[in-house]
Amino acid sequence: MGKEYWRPLLEFMSEKMLKDGTINQADLDRFIVTDSAQEAVESVTEVAKRAFGLTYGSRMRKRWFFGER
Repeated sequence: MGKEYWRPLLEFMSEKMLKDGTINQADLDRFIVTDSAQEAVESVTEVAKRAFGLTYGSRMRKRWFFGER
């Protein structure tokens, strides 16, 4: 979170490290910098689903012994 905050680091990585060959473009492409909480949540959710096979399960049934009705 915070595009302006992370801009100097990302510029250093792309202008110095990438050109020196200490990282490659795929490394830079892994970063997602945003000012939107919604975009951040969507990105984390997408990676969790794709990389770890996570899904949203069905909701638990209400149980009388938990005082639910």
